[in-house]
Amino acid sequence: MRLAFGLLVLQFLLWAWFFQGRMFPLNDGAMFLAFAEALVGRGFDLPSCIVYNGDCLPFAYPPLAFLGGAKLIEAGLAPLAVGVAMPVALTGLYEICGLLLLRRVLREDAAFLFAVVFFLFNPRAWEFLIMGGGMSRSGGALFFALAILCAWVVREREGRGYLLAVFGGAAAGGAALFHLEWGIGAAIAGALLTLWAPGPAALRLARLGLAVVAALAVVAPWVQWVLREHGFGPWTAAAGTSGWDFGVTLEKLATLEFLIPLLLPLGLIGAVASLRSRHAVWLVLVVLLQFATPRNLPSSAALAQAVITALGAMVLTGWIGRTGGSPGTWPGRTFRVRAVLGPVLGLAIVGVSLAPARRDLEVLSEDVIAAAEWSRAELPPDVRFAAVTGEHWWGDQASEWFPYFSGHVVLTTPQGTEWLPGNVFAGRLFRHHDLRVASDCNALITALDAVPGGPDHVLATVQHECFDGRAGFERLFREGAAGIWRRVPPG
Repeated sequence: MRLAFGLLVLQFLLWAWFFQGRMFPLNDGAMFLAFAEALVGRGFDLPSCIVYNGDCLPFAYPPLAFLGGAKLIEAGLAPLAVGVAMPVALTGLYEICGLLLLRRVLREDAAFLFAVVFFLFNPRAWEFLIMGGGMSRSGGALFFALAILCAWVVREREGRGYLLAVFGGAAAGGAALFHLEWGIGAAIAGALLTLWAPGPAALRLARLGLAVVAALAVVAPWVQWVLREHGFGPWTAAAGTSGWDFGVTLEKLATLEFLIPLLLPLGLIGAVASLRSRHAVWLVLVVLLQFATPRNLPSSAALAQAVITALGAMVLTGWIGRTGGSPGTWPGRTFRVRAVLGPVLGLAIVGVSLAPARRDLEVLSEDVIAAAEWSRAELPPDVRFAAVTGEHWWGDQASEWFPYFSGHVVLTTPQGTEWLPGNVFAGRLFRHHDLRVASDCNALITALDAVPGGPDHVLATVQHECFDGRAGFERLFREGAAGIWRRVPPG
């Protein structure tokens, strides 16, 4: 375990590199900070809606992350520091729980260390957790791991395990109060591990029943409040934006996308090996998570994938160790192969995975912050912006953070509108997409003209040539890559 925790420290140093010395959330989180700030001084008195980017967003989000953020702000922590500290701290606790679980699942030291390397240095496992939006996701992950750990310990121990079953159910409820998809994953994992345990069926069903009651007791007050304030509308709207598609899910299962792509050969070997052991439950869990919460799968399946891939590594290194020589030399050869292959695989994962992770895990450009602060100071509060950034919406930091810092509305920002009725999210997404893919300046201006609400100002971090010196646009601000232009009516 000491080596595992040493690797965890190494991973924290890797995360620090992503922040580049700035106390600023990675990628997203502006809307979440707006929610947390709106709860400061309110205690547990939740507002019906919270204004972000000009929209009154129904407070149907799981509340624990925002309540926790509000308490940290009340304690004197700066909001931006909260957007850094909460995701990193909760993700660290999640990974500690993950290491404890892997130690219980994989008794052999070599298999455990393989799994630790796969779990800690697979960026898909944690990149969405340490972002600013990880304020909610990381808390959900922590309680997800606690729910699985409780369910696994119950499997191992003699006796009824009723108390641990209650704790596991409460943890699943806690996951849902941080993040709905993590809560769904925790419920699925807890139920599967409980029912797939040794012992009489009546005992397993009793444990499951207690866990369900505990989970419902935890989430019931919040669910009752949301239904009283909003009904099912916000949840129905959000579910419609999840991108879930049965055909796509089957395709991903058929192409084995649910296994770590980088380590697909080991994943395949481990998947086959798991079918002949008690570890088959982890393969089934990954498949169920692919069906239930495909958008969250890269994070929620990481622990199960680590077990499966470690099994594959053990089988492969065992084969290599038994190639040549007499049976009496096999144990020593296998040990040496594993001692060499483990670090090599770890370095391969880090080296191949860091490039895409580094691209997704960036802090907002100081140019955009300067533009937003200038806008707040110099422009009236009722101006409306369109943002031209060239980024996909889920990685468009400027579009999400500009409303937070400027106080102005960006009509092409989709974040937060998932919970609004009337396909508002889809409309914002289409307009954002049209601006991103515009092939030339004429197409870009046409896309701007089509934005509902008529933006009278433009924030642009790319394609400045489409606005500078063009009739109908007056440049007001420029610093680095960020510029602001006012649309000038004809005549």
